[in-house]
Amino acid sequence: MAQTCGSSSYRSFDQAALPTADSLTGRLKQTLVSEDGRTAYYRYGYWNQNTSLEGRQGVYTNWTAWSTLDLTTLQVPGVTEFRSFTHTMLPNNPAVIKQTLVSTDGRNAYYRYGTWDTKVSDFRSWTEWATLNLGTLGAGPSSFQFMDQAALPTKNSPTERMKQTLVSEDGRTAYYRYGYWDTNTNLDGRQGVYTNWTSWSTMDLSTLQVPGVTTFRSFTHTMLPNNPAVIKQTLVTMDGKTAYYRYGTWDAAAGEFKTWTTPWASMSLTELVATCADPSDTCKKSSGDANCDGAINESDYTIWKDEFISGSGNSADFNSDSKVDLVDFEIWRRNKKP
Repeated sequence: MAQTCGSSSYRSFDQAALPTADSLTGRLKQTLVSEDGRTAYYRYGYWNQNTSLEGRQGVYTNWTAWSTLDLTTLQVPGVTEFRSFTHTMLPNNPAVIKQTLVSTDGRNAYYRYGTWDTKVSDFRSWTEWATLNLGTLGAGPSSFQFMDQAALPTKNSPTERMKQTLVSEDGRTAYYRYGYWDTNTNLDGRQGVYTNWTSWSTMDLSTLQVPGVTTFRSFTHTMLPNNPAVIKQTLVTMDGKTAYYRYGTWDAAAGEFKTWTTPWASMSLTELVATCADPSDTCKKSSGDANCDGAINESDYTIWKDEFISGSGNSADFNSDSKVDLVDFEIWRRNKKP
């Protein structure tokens, strides 16, 4: 049963193409952060190559109901409220995702990495949260509204460069730079990293010519698995109520996105999130449903075993005592389906 949820406005809107068991970009995760910075609303859509929308062949459809996440459960040390929550896929093998949260004062970003586990079709083995002072990046200001990080194509690779984008406090300027993938360099315990960063450039966001709007809270870039590749740019207004978006198509010969759709389309974020799934309908975590897929089975046991052995993670903390132990195993054993 669905229940009323959502916020009257949102601090940020993230869209990230993520893996499924069959494809590295088979699902799209949409994430909105509430005005008070304490709750994330998220849902998943699944890629359908046979459906056409807004002049593009291929679209994410079959959206799940919205779910809610109390951001304090992510256990970022000493921080409970955030401006944004973004997801960035990295071209490691196996696939790695980077989650980034920006503090409410816009001065710090907190980030961690998770590795794709094909056994359970989910990201596991999360690293501890690390802290980045955004003022040390050298863009100029010491605080920002938003930080976006997106893996984009070059002439040689679909994910060879990373674009980092920061939105100024007044919402008028975007600062951006590019880094290039180096599989031979190790950083944060991962083999492969974006290096050789360009100098920061600036963009007056009013030059994007969004009708009647010149200032924004966030500016994201989402790669879609069309062929040729398509990018979706999304801007959220300063009141947090409306998102404007457009699409660009990759031109391999020019090595850039061209043929931008015009004019910018808009959507009401307050209407987008109106109802959420009742957690009791979809997730039975207290009964042993570690991956919240509605079933208690061997996939949940695998999660419990990995977290029990590694001593990290809390997906299998079924009795909410902040540890994964044999008590949690017994909860799973009693409730698993044959």
